[in-house]
Amino acid sequence: MALLTLEPFSDYFDTDAEAPAVDPAQTYKLSRFAYLHQDGDDTLIECPKSYARLVVQAPQAAAAFGVVGKGCTAEELAEAVDGLTLEGATEILGALLHAGMAEAVDADGNTPESQDQVLRSWEFHDLLFHARTRDGRHNYPAGGTYRFMTEFESPPPVKAVAFEETIPLFRPDLDEIIAHDPTLTEVQEARQSVRHYDREKPITLDQLGEFLYRVARIVDFWQLPLRRQGVTKRMTVAQRPYPSGGALYEQEFYVVVNQCDGLESGLYHYDPERHQLGRCCGRTEEVETLIARMAWASNTTPETRQVGIILTARFQRFAWKYASIAYALMLKHAGVVYQTMYLVATAMNLAPSGIGNGNSEVFARAAGTNYYEETSIGEFMLGSKLPPEQMYSLR
Repeated sequence: MALLTLEPFSDYFDTDAEAPAVDPAQTYKLSRFAYLHQDGDDTLIECPKSYARLVVQAPQAAAAFGVVGKGCTAEELAEAVDGLTLEGATEILGALLHAGMAEAVDADGNTPESQDQVLRSWEFHDLLFHARTRDGRHNYPAGGTYRFMTEFESPPPVKAVAFEETIPLFRPDLDEIIAHDPTLTEVQEARQSVRHYDREKPITLDQLGEFLYRVARIVDFWQLPLRRQGVTKRMTVAQRPYPSGGALYEQEFYVVVNQCDGLESGLYHYDPERHQLGRCCGRTEEVETLIARMAWASNTTPETRQVGIILTARFQRFAWKYASIAYALMLKHAGVVYQTMYLVATAMNLAPSGIGNGNSEVFARAAGTNYYEETSIGEFMLGSKLPPEQMYSLR
């Protein structure tokens, strides 16, 4: 019985080519992008550089994974793994070479991969994420498969949540906005990240209400009929001012307040259907950390921050329909939301700034969410704009 089974999954894998011969005197090393994981009852070795995967058929093959990762000859591999013969070690190395998951080590201890500047620029998780969320380097189901349709209901488009304290928000007159807003071109040309605010005149609750109304409110609902594998269901979808794949709108908006005229400091959840805020908590230790993280990410100080918008994703809402590409689409949606927030804030003469990173663990603890069910994927800062002469002096 083979220790490993090679499974090509791409037409680009040359099935006619002979497996590379293993040199007994040569040291071989595993690609740093190769990984071993469980998929159902199978133990697989995969690599985003490869056009084939390896199915582990014996425990010695799994044990060999760690040994080859450090670099070894066939003889050294056989000696390091209990129950593995020299013939078996040669078979494992040959399979790894054939799959493109291992390379020969030169006299200086380098592999072609380790000397490749382009590959060195990729981190393991980035290349794997890229390969698994695009077609070409895998053959797993991808796209709108509605993979859980026959197993459980789709999570609703609006998060089911109740708060002891809610704050109704200002609803602007859209006709008035249309009549007086600058043009799209003017807004695009004026858009910029602004991280310094007018501390004497902080953003107001009404401005925050108008901002959220123009960016994130739910405009409409409708029912989408679905039929898969003989099962018929109806899925509720929605419409908001920004686009979303399948009209699913998995995003939730939270507002972390340091300084806002008319609103106490703390963490709030935005209800896009009722256009109101629900108070999650006051200025807890976790909220302090969220404010401090935003300040650190923008190279400013916590006391100068006004409002932060934390964008989360309800993963199950989106993964119910989409396979393989769900998280990648969520990040694309975050980018769409960032652009929408930038344009709306600029049109309102507010100071916007996107943030490149945040602490999802701290957010989950602050908001009391399940890290795996709803996790933060983006942060955005908002505040009042300084007078033009003061803005110019900061450049």
